[in-house]
Amino acid sequence: MMKKILIFICFIIKIKSSYSQTKHNPCLIQPGYAAKMMPLSLIDSWGLPSLRIANEFRLFQGLSYEIDYGYYFPDYQPYHQNIKGLYLSNQLRHYFFLYSGFIAFQVIYKSQNFTLKDSVTVETGVSTNPYYKIPSSIQIERKAFALNVVVGKQTFFDRFIVEIYGGLGIRIRNVQHLTENTLSGTYDYTQFKTTQQLYGPSKNEIQPNIVLGFKFGYWILK
Repeated sequence: MMKKILIFICFIIKIKSSYSQTKHNPCLIQPGYAAKMMPLSLIDSWGLPSLRIANEFRLFQGLSYEIDYGYYFPDYQPYHQNIKGLYLSNQLRHYFFLYSGFIAFQVIYKSQNFTLKDSVTVETGVSTNPYYKIPSSIQIERKAFALNVVVGKQTFFDRFIVEIYGGLGIRIRNVQHLTENTLSGTYDYTQFKTTQQLYGPSKNEIQPNIVLGFKFGYWILK
């Protein structure tokens, strides 16, 4: 009986060892480089759409450094025009769960400058036509600095990868209204509905920050 138990334990250990070896992708063990894309950034209506590229460098087994950078598209819908800015993210990752799951400390910096175009509703005082609209524009500058703790997982298809992640942190945000222009000169700021609803007045604030998304890419081994 004891002999059978020992044989069974050795069999389980052998299976576990073989399973672990098959699960260890060499992309996660050997130093290397991965190029990735962030598709959700292309449809980010709140933060403005951008093309973002992620570069992950495997330093050694279980530890990597990732830097992400982004380019904002010059125009978005009729409202946002002449968009300029930068997205930059730095991560230090520690891998676990057979080196496919990870936890990371992330630092993000975002800078945006754009023209927000809308119209201003003006009261005429005439009962038959009490309101009319005039074109208006406002130059807005936004900057944000965020610190996050992120967890995620990479799924491998040979060297191709799909990565899902999410995290929480804090964000320090600064919004400045640089210039305000209308055809009639000054106006009541509260009537500028797009700015009022989306951006509010010029301000500095600290907010909770939520990170959620996925990336896909390709590992290149050294």
